[in-house]
Amino acid sequence: VISNIVYPPFFHSIAFFDTKCNYGGETMKKQYIIPIFVPHLGCPNDCSFCNQKSISGKTKMPTKNHIILPMWLDDYIFNTLSATFEKKCKDLVVLNWDATDIQCYLGTYFPRSFAESYGIFSQYFQKNRNDYDSQTELTIFDFGCGTGGELIGLIAALNENLENLQEVKIYALDGNYHSLRYLELILSESKKYLHFDILRVWAYLP
Repeated sequence: VISNIVYPPFFHSIAFFDTKCNYGGETMKKQYIIPIFVPHLGCPNDCSFCNQKSISGKTKMPTKNHIILPMWLDDYIFNTLSATFEKKCKDLVVLNWDATDIQCYLGTYFPRSFAESYGIFSQYFQKNRNDYDSQTELTIFDFGCGTGGELIGLIAALNENLENLQEVKIYALDGNYHSLRYLELILSESKKYLHFDILRVWAYLP
C-alpha cells in the first residue's frame, strides 16, 4: 500500500488504496475504490434516498462496551467553546446557522458522532491491524465535515491503534464557516494528545 485516503462524510465513507501492479511488463499504480457505509447516529432522520437502517441492516451503534468523550475533549467543547446540549436543535440544514446555532450542534450531535465513528473505526483497525502496521502517513478527506465529530472519533481510533503513524493530512470541506472554525480549534487542541502530527487544509463553500 503506497497511500491510503479514508473519506468519512456525513453518511458514506470511501477508502482509496493505491497499490503497485505489473501490467504489460511495466509497474503501474492500480486504484481500488472500497465503499464503506457508516450509519450516522448524529442524524435522527432518514433521507428519502438513503435509509441507513435498511442499507446497513443495523439499528444500533456498534460499541466498545461504553464510549464516552475523552475528558480533555468534553471539557474543551463545553467549557472552552461553550457548547450547549439541547434535546432538539433547529432543522439540520446548517448552511446558514450562526455561531450560537453551531454551539448547540456541537454540544448535542458532536458527542454522538464521535462515539459512533470511534466505535466503528476502532473495531475496523483492530481487525485489520496487520494491513496498517507499517503505515506512517494517512490522508483523510471529509466532505460535509461540520464540527468534526466523526473526524475526531476517527483520529482517536487512529491514535490508539496505529502506533507507527507519524502524520495525518486532513482535507475538510463544509458550507458553514462557523463549523469549520470550531473544527479547527478542536483539532488544534487535540494535537496535544496525539502521537502523530496533523496537517490540515480547509475548504469553505458559501
